[in-house]
Amino acid sequence: SIAALLTQCHAIETGLPKDRLDALADALKYALWFLMEHERSHIERHYPYSERMIELMLRDRPAWIDMRSMMETDADCRAAETLARALARGLSSLPPRATDERGKLFRAAHYNPTVESFLRLGLAIVLLFSLIIPRRRAITDYDNEPYSHPQVRLVTLNQGLGRGVQSAGCPGHIAVTLLDWF
Repeated sequence: SIAALLTQCHAIETGLPKDRLDALADALKYALWFLMEHERSHIERHYPYSERMIELMLRDRPAWIDMRSMMETDADCRAAETLARALARGLSSLPPRATDERGKLFRAAHYNPTVESFLRLGLAIVLLFSLIIPRRRAITDYDNEPYSHPQVRLVTLNQGLGRGVQSAGCPGHIAVTLLDWF
């Protein structure tokens, strides 16, 4: 497991209890899974347009930036949808009162490993996007860049997460609750 590998390699010497180390290992696993799905989406959905994109970049840079930004958003949403669908499959109920009080979120999650996995996915995505937080903090600083600001990308991920949870067959109220927790 990733947790065992981290412990054996002494890659992290934090003194974390085993359950926290396991949560960190899951977050790393989900971050890697997200990255792989993101890149797979580029290969499957965007590679056929690569020659046109090069021509567009040379001919009309602003249009190329807009198209690249849409492709990145699409890849983010597709990756989030894939992971959410896999984690939420079969989730048909939540622990009692889990939807009523945010304070009971983590306590409730321990009663349902699927919910806990979804929470760890949210942690993984936030950690991953934290790694790419730019030196430029203003959203408008990205007007001439092919990537949207990380905060904008996080907001658009909710669409992919929502589609994934719903396509896993979760009732609507559970999908709303899971997205609210994210």
